[in-house]
Amino acid sequence: MIEFLPPREGAFGSGEEVDFVGFDGDDDRGFDDEPPRSRWLTILAVVGVTGLLAGGVIAAAPWDGEEVATPPTTVPAPTTTTPRPTTTDAPEPTLPPGYDTNPPGMLLVGPSPFQLAGAQSDQGYFSVGDPLEVWMSPDAARASGHWVVIDSREQMGDFQTLREGAVRIDVGGRQALMSIASDGVVEVTLPPTDGVAFAITTFGLELTEIARIAGSVTIDARGIDHGDLLDPGGPFDGLELRAAENIDWYPWGGVVGMPDAWSYFADPATGLWIQVTVDRPTPTERLLADLVASVPVDVAALDPDELAGLAALTDGVADPSTIVVATDSRETAYSVVRFELPDGQLVTVSSPTDLTDALELSALLELAEPDAWREASLETMNGPGVEFESEPPTGIGTGGLGMDRWNAQIDRTWFSISANEYYFSSPFEPVSGPTVTAYRSLEQAFLLVTNTWPNDGLRVVVAQPGLEPQEVDLRQVGDTPVYAVAAEIDGDLPVTISWFDLDGVPVDGPTSVP
Repeated sequence: MIEFLPPREGAFGSGEEVDFVGFDGDDDRGFDDEPPRSRWLTILAVVGVTGLLAGGVIAAAPWDGEEVATPPTTVPAPTTTTPRPTTTDAPEPTLPPGYDTNPPGMLLVGPSPFQLAGAQSDQGYFSVGDPLEVWMSPDAARASGHWVVIDSREQMGDFQTLREGAVRIDVGGRQALMSIASDGVVEVTLPPTDGVAFAITTFGLELTEIARIAGSVTIDARGIDHGDLLDPGGPFDGLELRAAENIDWYPWGGVVGMPDAWSYFADPATGLWIQVTVDRPTPTERLLADLVASVPVDVAALDPDELAGLAALTDGVADPSTIVVATDSRETAYSVVRFELPDGQLVTVSSPTDLTDALELSALLELAEPDAWREASLETMNGPGVEFESEPPTGIGTGGLGMDRWNAQIDRTWFSISANEYYFSSPFEPVSGPTVTAYRSLEQAFLLVTNTWPNDGLRVVVAQPGLEPQEVDLRQVGDTPVYAVAAEIDGDLPVTISWFDLDGVPVDGPTSVP
C-alpha cells in the first residue's frame, strides 16, 4: 500500500497564484523526508514541476534553451525611411518533451465559482505494488456480510499516518493501531516485525477474530502468510478469496489505483479545491473503491441543496445507478462523488468542500476532447494560475528536537501536523465551545484543543501519570473567534485535561479523551 497524503486547501498559496504540486498539496513539507518511492511519488515529482509552472513560479519553460542571436555580418545600407517599430512575439506555451496529454480528463462546461487549476494525464509510470488480498462472504458489501482485506504497506517504510480517534491495542504481543468507522468497518495497522508493515480492514467480524488475524498474519518477500487462520473453524470460514495481487492504492478521497487523468479546480473566493479523476479501474480496484475507499452517505439524509445537486447530476449521467455519494474512508470531511461515463470510465470527484459544491461541480463536468484537454494542460502549466487572497497559517504548536521535531498549524480551515516520519492533515471545523480530539499513530500521539468561547478556557494543563504536566495556552486562529493549541502526549497513557482562563481561574471543559 502506498501512503498518499491528502492535500490541504492552503496549497493554493497565500495571496498569490496557485502553486499546485499534486495530490499532497503541502509545499512546506514536500518530499524532502523521503517517504517510500513508488509510482505515486514518481508522478508527484512531475506534477510538482507542473505546479510551479502553473503557479507562475518558473517564468519560462526550462526545457526551452534561449539561444543568443548571432550578430549580423553585414551592415545594412542607409535608408531614408523610418523603420517600423519591431515587436517580439511571446514564446508559444510548451509542454515538457515527451509529455503525454492522453487520455483526456474532465473539464467544466458551465459557469462555476471553481476555476481550472490543473489538468494532467498519467505519464505511464509503473510500480510493482504491494501484496493485497480480499476475502468476502457471498453477501458482503461495505456494511453487510463479512469481509477482510489484508494489505501490505511495505513501500511506506517508516512513514506513519496519524488517525483521529484511533487507539492502540495489543494483538498477540504486537502493538497495533485500531480505528473504527461510523458504519462499523474496522482497520488495524501493524508495524513491521519479521516482515513488513500491513493493515487489516474488516467488517462483520468479532474483535477477538480481528485480533487473531492481526496477530497471526505476516508478510515478507514471499507474500502473505496466514498461519493457521485458514484451518476449519478459523476466522476465514465461509469467506471466499475474491482478489490476491500486488496493487498500488491508498484509501484516500475515494480514489483507488493510478488515475488515467486528473483535473483540479479552485474557488478563488474561498481557497477550496476539488479534484476530479478519470480511470478504467481493474476489477480489484473497483472492488476496493466500493468496499474500502469510501463510506456511502444516506441519500435520505441529504439537505435540499444537496438533493438539487444530486438531481442535476442524475439528469446528466448516462446511468444514474452508477452514482455513489460518500465520504472518504478516513471520514476526514472529504466529500466523494463517483459515477460512470457511457464508455465505462469511472469518474471520482473528491474535495474537502461541502457535498453541495461537489455535487454541483459534478453535474457540470464533461469528458474533454483531446485538443481541449491539451489546451487545458498547456494553460495550467504556463498560465498565471488561480489568484485569491489568503491569511497566513496560524502555528498552534511545535516540539521535539532534530529529526523528531514536529509542527502543527491551521491554514484557513485546514489543520495539519508534520514531522520527518509522519504527517496528518484534516479539515478544521471546530464546534461551539471547548473540545479535545486525540490523534494517534503507532508511535506518536497528539491532542488538538479548541475553544470558541474567547472569554474563558484559553489555557489547559495536560496531565499523564509519571510525566510532567504540560501547561499550554490556546492561540487565536487568524482573526476568527476560534482558539486552538496542539500538544504531544504519550499515546499509551491516560490523559487528564484541566481548563483555566488566563488568570488561572478553573473553567469547564472536557477532561479526557478515549
